[in-house]
Order: sequence, then structure tokens, then C-alpha cells
Amino acid sequence: MKNIKKQLIVLRLLLTRNPIKRANYLKKKNIFKEFGDDCWYQPIKIPTQPKLIKIGNNVKIATEVLFMEHDIIHNMFNKKNQTDIFREKLGTIVIEDNVFIGARSIILYNTKIGKNCVIAAGSVVTHDIPENCIAGGVPAKVIGNINDLEKKYEKYSLKYSDYNLHDDEVLEKLFWKDN
Repeated sequence: MKNIKKQLIVLRLLLTRNPIKRANYLKKKNIFKEFGDDCWYQPIKIPTQPKLIKIGNNVKIATEVLFMEHDIIHNMFNKKNQTDIFREKLGTIVIEDNVFIGARSIILYNTKIGKNCVIAAGSVVTHDIPENCIAGGVPAKVIGNINDLEKKYEKYSLKYSDYNLHDDEVLEKLFWKDN
């Protein structure tokens, strides 16, 4: 009975809507090879081989991001050739400091995402992404640099600095004023 209660607590924590609590729990339990400080982890799924994944500091991982640290194509080859000589292919995933990974992205094995990167939502990372880049697409390609994006965000932030963007009435006036 005690084990069931513990499992329910873990499940509730993983299903919490708070990505900071989820990240802290994963770090505390040493689920990944490394898990840095000040992270967000919004996915509910835990990768099959989490010890093959290193996550740096200040990494924000949006909802439904998938980490594919292995493939199972070996099963197809073994069945085709009526053998068992083919083995599962495994590889590491490294996410360095100060990275944002957009919703529904897929990060494949044997990849590294450099420091100060943004991975656009829906991207498939199939190769290393250099530092200070914005990458997006299928497969993900460098589509910009982080400094340009930071300047755009600064302009946006200054434009709306006097407003509470979590107030429904403010949102209505600012974004639906032409309708």
C-alpha cells in the first residue's frame, strides 16, 4: 500500500502543470545523466534511456517535447534476416546552458544543442546545433541568431511594459481592438 501511495505522489507530480516543480523533482531523483539548475520541464513523458541525456542550466523544455535516445530499427532487420545480430542503436543528447526547446520538438540521439539556443516549436533536431542560434524545421536548420531575437523581444517588452498581459481586459483592448 505504501508503494502505491508513493507511485501516486510521483504521478501527480509529473502531471502537475508546474514545469519548475517537475524539473526539480527529476533533478532530485537523478532521472537524467545531468540536470542543471533553474530549468523547466513541461513534457509528461520520461525518455526510455534518460541516463543518456544531459541538460544544462536555465533550460526550458516546452510541452510534448520528445527525446529519442535510441531507435528500434534493429528489430526490423532481425526479423527480415531471421537473425538477432542487429542491436538497438543508442546515443547521447546534450543540451547546454540557456536553451529553449519549443513545443512538440523531437531531439534525436547523437545530438548536441549549444549554449544560448532556441529550437522552434515542431522542429526535429537530427544533428548538432551551434551556440547562439535559432534552429527550426524538419530537419532543424539554423534560421537565425539569438542576438537578433533578443533585440526583437526587447522592443516588444518595451512596447508592453506598462500593461499587465495576464489581465483579460487588457488583452482584449490590446489585441482585439480592431474587431
